[in-house]
Amino acid sequence: MPTLNEYLGSIVSSITNARMMSDVQTVKVAEEYAKHNLLKHFSIPRMKIADVEMTIPVALEELREKTIAAFEPIDSKKISNIVYNELIKNLSLSRLKSDIRHSVQDKIYRLTLDFEQSLQTTNDLSYLKKYCYEVVSIEKELFQSRDGLKRKIEINELPLHLEKIILPEIKVVNQKKVIEDLNVIVESHRLREQKAENIIYIKLKIREDGMEWDRAEKADGSVESKLLPE
Repeated sequence: MPTLNEYLGSIVSSITNARMMSDVQTVKVAEEYAKHNLLKHFSIPRMKIADVEMTIPVALEELREKTIAAFEPIDSKKISNIVYNELIKNLSLSRLKSDIRHSVQDKIYRLTLDFEQSLQTTNDLSYLKKYCYEVVSIEKELFQSRDGLKRKIEINELPLHLEKIILPEIKVVNQKKVIEDLNVIVESHRLREQKAENIIYIKLKIREDGMEWDRAEKADGSVESKLLPE
């Protein structure tokens, strides 16, 4: 049972492969022309797709939705301080030397800024888990830098502990449901079983547009290749 994007993508991909097969055949013809005393003076025939228009019948079988939340900008400094204090408390450290403290706080703050940017750009809360695991790596460095330290919370449990503490600081502005996947019926025998009002006709128009490699030599002699539109 394909999704709509998989089905339409496979159609477009098949047309692209057809064009590639045509170009491979053109190369073979060009080689044959080059060998022939008369044909070598002729232009090489090459097929080009102008427009491909299709009407594709599908029927919806299943619609899956997902909820997307938009978040308020987080207080990066506040979250950084919360995380710093939790790491220190977990190692039963009352204080750190000034240079070490500033270094640790700077690393945490940079990670927090990255997390804030990812959250605002994608509205994906799963980045919080990634952030907590990255922060724990700082705790590992502290733990290994001094002898005799003991953890209150084991290292494998610390990311989840941080998540629970940070989560209340992340405020949701709004939530909305969006379509995640549309599963469609495309087999002809199954489409015949559907009521006419349940069938959707998709008009698809594909126009060819080529890409070509552009090679440029830099001042140091190296060659840079870029794929650009024709």
